[in-house]
Amino acid sequence: MLEEYDANRPLFEENKKLREELDKVREQRDDYERELVSERIALGLDEYTTYWVPDN
Repeated sequence: MLEEYDANRPLFEENKKLREELDKVREQRDDYERELVSERIALGLDEYTTYWVPDN
């Protein structure tokens, strides 16, 4: 059993590294998505205030 464990250990370590990298990439993706949504909201508000004419 120990031999099988030793044989699979490199695969386990590689899988662990890849999962950690995937978590980082997902976090980056989520950050970019939040940033994009914030920019779109800001642009939308800018457009609204730029083109909105109050009734007089």
